Amino acid sequence: MEKQGIYAYGVVDGLQINIEDYFTVSHKSLILIGKMINIPDFQKDLQEALKNPKVMEVVLTEHQSFLDMLMRKTTVVPFQFGTILKDEKGAADYLKSSYAKYKELLKKFKGREEWGVRVFADLKQVKTNIFSNPKIRENLGTGTAYLLKRKQEEEAEKAVNEKLASFSGEILDGLKEFAFESKVTKSTQRFSEKGEALVSVFTLLLPKSKIGKFNQKLACLQKKYREFGLRLISSGPWPAYSFIS
Repeated sequence: MEKQGIYAYGVVDGLQINIEDYFTVSHKSLILIGKMINIPDFQKDLQEALKNPKVMEVVLTEHQSFLDMLMRKTTVVPFQFGTILKDEKGAADYLKSSYAKYKELLKKFKGREEWGVRVFADLKQVKTNIFSNPKIRENLGTGTAYLLKRKQEEEAEKAVNEKLASFSGEILDGLKEFAFESKVTKSTQRFSEKGEALVSVFTLLLPKSKIGKFNQKLACLQKKYREFGLRLISSGPWPAYSFIS
């Protein structure tokens, strides 16, 4: 007998949804939304997809698109891509044991969305600005400016990293005033498509009512830090993966 399982998308509260090929498992007001899969077939298909970035992108997009649809209808606590529960009873037991956790998360996520901001730096331009910009040079001190001028790369790199850390802190401070919660997150990405270094990644849980002001502030920060060689890129809204734990 082939092994069946449930591919899980997310948990919602009180939403009755009827979509072909999808089903729900309930406990009290909580509803887990997923679809039945053949586990060996899913694992085989996933292994093949991992060998082809374009195919994998399609697979990930399907997962994200379904969550996007749910988010337009209600508040969702999302499952990471590839979450599989063994059967309907297992899903119901999981909801029962995690009831308090999901009720709290749904309350936290209601009326809020996850947004991301990545800070990229043109390191050559940043170095040039550290030496040539009077305000930055004054903050760093004449000793550091002299070392940069003498091309002592070790000290120059230290000065650049310190300034980038300072810039990142200022940017996060400017954005998190609009957020219910914010985090500095890690990324496997190192460079942009333009060859800029990835300096920081911020994740913010934003009230929907403040997204307009957030974008206005972001535009101001983009303009301010562009002259220093930084580029700020936002993305969202996303399912609130970053704020589950």
